[in-house]
Amino acid sequence: MMKRLVIWCLSVLFLGNLFAQENSRIGTTNFERDTMTINNIIRQIPKLRHAATDSAIGMLLRSYRMSKEASYVKGIAGSLVNLGLMYMDKGEYETSLRIYKEAIPYCRIVALEQPKAIVLLYNNIAALYGNRNVYDTAAMYYSKALDR
Repeated sequence: MMKRLVIWCLSVLFLGNLFAQENSRIGTTNFERDTMTINNIIRQIPKLRHAATDSAIGMLLRSYRMSKEASYVKGIAGSLVNLGLMYMDKGEYETSLRIYKEAIPYCRIVALEQPKAIVLLYNNIAALYGNRNVYDTAAMYYSKALDR
């Protein structure tokens, strides 16, 4: 329970900072409007995480598709990290791990500007392995997170 609370707190802090920095004015291009929509979706997820997990997953799948269409790396990373967390909460560890592994290259790119992006991802992957009692792999990912 404590691990999940720590993961949730880190996720909220990271994602709040990540998406709070986006431009809040109405954009003049489709890309600006799309990224604002994507960021607004991702900002809503912490409120829905436990109350409406399936709705949150649907919203994240939408933000992921929109991010891919717009080539918006930060949106792809945020959508995938949150999706992985949702599936981990549901106990769907294989799906969560697949999503987290897909997120790695995107989080590495985002981490060039915001180093916490990859730290959060590695922390979540470590927690996933810890929940599955695969402690050596969990320790490896915690170590990767600490190395950043």
